[in-house]
Amino acid sequence: MANIDIVQFANVEFKSDLDDNIACSITTTGGTPEWYRDDGGATIDDTEIVAGDAWDPEGSEETFILRCAQLALITELTFINCQLTEFEIEKLYNFSSLNKLYLSNDAVTGTLAFSLQELFSYIANPQITYLWLSKNSITGTIMGISNFNKLQQLYINNNSIGGTIYAELKHCSAMTKFSAGTCEFDAYEDGAFTTQTLLTTLSLIGNDITSEAHIDNILSDLVINEAAGDSGRDCTVDLSGGTNHAPGVAGDADVITLTGKGWTVTTN
Repeated sequence: MANIDIVQFANVEFKSDLDDNIACSITTTGGTPEWYRDDGGATIDDTEIVAGDAWDPEGSEETFILRCAQLALITELTFINCQLTEFEIEKLYNFSSLNKLYLSNDAVTGTLAFSLQELFSYIANPQITYLWLSKNSITGTIMGISNFNKLQQLYINNNSIGGTIYAELKHCSAMTKFSAGTCEFDAYEDGAFTTQTLLTTLSLIGNDITSEAHIDNILSDLVINEAAGDSGRDCTVDLSGGTNHAPGVAGDADVITLTGKGWTVTTN
């Protein structure tokens, strides 16, 4: 271990009311780095989280520091239903093989909040496939995502992310699930949803897209998407809730087209 830097990534405080659903795990390739529980003293506790294993905190309400050696070997990182403190987002750049990142419902709030653009800028592996970031306090908008053309699942629902859904999202052509409900999106740039021909879930429920034209443009782009994908693809689209506008005449016609192809489309 003498030649391996041990880098602190984040402190984790477990929520006592969510113990049954807590998930902490790592998956690695080409080696066996370990997560150690640090009891805050000069020595590291002998409790280890071995690579690939899930860790059950067993109802603990204490705060632990998780430290990991050889971050470049980690392919999956999971913290779900935890409280992350001292979250050093820039350390993500050291996870150069990271393929799946699960940070849902982790109370990344206050001074720990970060923008989606910051997160994208620190992800070193453009081949990342899963980003689960829902139910935090992440801000910003969907910019800087064009390099992630292998991204399959993006869950950003229940955050403070908003603004325009930019057309650069079309570069994520491998996308199967896009969940951005209960955010603050208020505009749509044409072309964003035309290329994801494997798409099965698109949720913009509870947003603020108050322009009828923008809702119609989303639906028009989805008709293009459907025609370019596999025939008979089952896709669920939800544009309802919030202050999202109802479709206009053109949008209603596109809803009929999509539902006629087996899609489920919900609007205001």
